[in-house]
Amino acid sequence: MYAGWLTCLEDPDAEPMAAAISVGTNPTFDGVERRVETYVLDRTDLELYGCRIGVDFISRLRGQVKFDSLDDLIVQMDADVVAAREVLGVTPPADA
Repeated sequence: MYAGWLTCLEDPDAEPMAAAISVGTNPTFDGVERRVETYVLDRTDLELYGCRIGVDFISRLRGQVKFDSLDDLIVQMDADVVAAREVLGVTPPADA
């Protein structure tokens, strides 16, 4: 897991967006194909499928882990978002 920034390359005015980035095979779900999955912090309105993006890795947060349950994975994902915020200097929105 990494902290970094995602930028939509198709919009010349696009600002980089803070992100938690997973690189791996999704071992909790017995995945074998390596994937890059980027969660943009505090955004639920994005539609980036089919869009060229740039991902800048700033800091490694942790290695890949196989979790015993989906609940354990969700708890860790929440912690990863907190860690990404700290590394990137991003505060949560006031209504969060």
